[in-house]
Amino acid sequence: MISKILRLLASVFFNAMFSGSDNWARHSSIFIYMIEIYLVFKLVRMSVGYVPILFSVLLLLYLLSQSSYGFLYVLVVSTIPTIWYFLTSLPFTKSILQSFVISIRALTLSAWTLSAIYFTNPMEMAWILRYLFRNRGLQILFPLIWRVIPHIMKDMESSLLANELKGEKGWKALAVTMLATKEYEVLYSEGLISKIERFSPLYWYDRRALVFHICVLTLILLLMALQ
Repeated sequence: MISKILRLLASVFFNAMFSGSDNWARHSSIFIYMIEIYLVFKLVRMSVGYVPILFSVLLLLYLLSQSSYGFLYVLVVSTIPTIWYFLTSLPFTKSILQSFVISIRALTLSAWTLSAIYFTNPMEMAWILRYLFRNRGLQILFPLIWRVIPHIMKDMESSLLANELKGEKGWKALAVTMLATKEYEVLYSEGLISKIERFSPLYWYDRRALVFHICVLTLILLLMALQ
């Protein structure tokens, strides 16, 4: 049972954060996403009535980028902190309605944060670090993280499934995953040491992505002004 739950979580988190191809929607700016998350937080604190509009904007982004399946997984993962906030706030608020409002705010903020991770391009962060620091090893950090973590998650899912079919304990699959993680560390270290000095991240901002997010920021600011 535990093995099935862990396998399901690994699959859901992978699809909510790392699945999908490199399309125009992944060529916006991490700074724009940070501003959007902050403004969304401020807006839902003002009124939860804007939540349907905010989710409609997110859904539109996923649909335009042909990543609608990613939106479904984001919603599933976002329900985890939502349920947590609802249950933990209930003893203090002693009101189902107030706890529901808190959980809806958590759902909205979680969905926007996960979407930012989903559409974030690690090459942009490497490109920014290229101009901030001279350390080339630091520039390769984010592309490496975005490459290693999905590998580990898929390996864990496969190990859990294999152990489940063999009737073995779930902890053995986790032990295999830890060994695989160590192997990835060694392989990537050996393979990248000679390439770090030649690593030169390239990144470009897509006009469609920038226009879309500028429109989103404008919409959120208008909603805040009308409040």
